[in-house]
Amino acid sequence: MLSPIVIGFYTGTAIWLVLKYRYLLNSAAGNKAFDWRVGGELANAVAIGFSVAVAPYLPVVDDTAWCPDISIPPLSSAAVLIAALGPLFDPAQIHFSAAVCAAAITAAYLGLGSCWGLTSIIATTGVIVTLIRIAEKRSG
Repeated sequence: MLSPIVIGFYTGTAIWLVLKYRYLLNSAAGNKAFDWRVGGELANAVAIGFSVAVAPYLPVVDDTAWCPDISIPPLSSAAVLIAALGPLFDPAQIHFSAAVCAAAITAAYLGLGSCWGLTSIIATTGVIVTLIRIAEKRSG
């Protein structure tokens, strides 16, 4: 079983590698404009990564974690992180519903742990990803 520090390190490394990959692709294609699709999916991936790897262990008051009752199994943690990071690699090929499903599953786990503040943040990032994709489909 992986420790929370290792999961946090893997999550941060994966997000950094994805950002580097997307930056290199945009630079090679000559695109200098901000891609809202990548921005929304990045916000979703960072929020999911934070809620899975950091929130259950982050001491906030009196050495009590922000959401100490979160119980996400390691296999489920890996699955939601892969689903959240997948669309960042190639948003044209990997459908955004993976990121939205990862947000919904993470929100469900957080809701079971009665961490409603973080649950609302995760749900909001999932809605943002959906709205960006809807706006993209309507405009183009």
